[in-house]
Amino acid sequence: MSVGITMRHRAALGLPALLASLLLACSPEQVQWQLGLPSSRTGFVVLTVEPRGGYLDAVLKGPNFNLRTFLPDTEDCRQVMMPEAEVQYLEGHPGGSFQRGDVTCDSAGIGSLAEWRNRRVRVSGPPQPRAQATFRRTISDNDVIFVRGRFPLTPLVGWSSFGDTVVVLPNTPSCQRRADAGVGSLEFRQSGDDPLILVGADEPCPLIGLLRPLPTDSTAR
Repeated sequence: MSVGITMRHRAALGLPALLASLLLACSPEQVQWQLGLPSSRTGFVVLTVEPRGGYLDAVLKGPNFNLRTFLPDTEDCRQVMMPEAEVQYLEGHPGGSFQRGDVTCDSAGIGSLAEWRNRRVRVSGPPQPRAQATFRRTISDNDVIFVRGRFPLTPLVGWSSFGDTVVVLPNTPSCQRRADAGVGSLEFRQSGDDPLILVGADEPCPLIGLLRPLPTDSTAR
C-alpha cells in the first residue's frame, strides 16, 4: 500500500495528526482499513480464488491495493468469494470477515503480510529479530507448500497463533528444503514486501500466509 503514513507511526503522531495525515493521503476506505477500527468496513472486488487443501486462497482488489486472504472451503465462503463479486471486509474477527449480500464468511487466515504489519505500531528492539520455528510439512501443490507448527514471531504482523499455525510457503526449491527440514530460523523485517522469512545458508523463504488449522485438519494429509 503506497501511502506516506502507516500504522507504525502511531507512536510518533497524536491521533488528530494521524487522522489528518491519513485523510490527505488516502481514500476514506483506505483510512478505515489502516486504522482497523472495530466494525469498520472496506469494499473489495474478488479477483481470483483457488481451492487449496480445505482452504480458499483468494486475491481481492481493494482501495489502491490488493489483498490476499485465506478462508475455509465451505459453501458459504464459496458463495461470497466468487470472481468479480463485490464483497465487504468486516473488521472484528481475527483476519476479518467477508460479506456478500446476506452471506458472511469468516477468514481462516491472512496473506499480504506486509499490509498487516503496516497496520501495527513499529516495535522496539532489534530491527530484524529472529526466533526458531519448528514445523512439519503437510501438503503441497504446484504453487505452494503448507507446513504446520510453531512460528514465534507471527504476533508482529498481528497474528495470534497460540503455538499452532498453518503456514503457506511458495513452492520453490529453497522452501521445499526448509519444509522437509522441519526447523528454521524465522526473521521479522520492519520494511519490505516480506515481513516474515525463513533464513539461512540457502535462498530466503518468505512466509506468504498464516492460517488457523481446520477442525478436520485437512492439511494433515
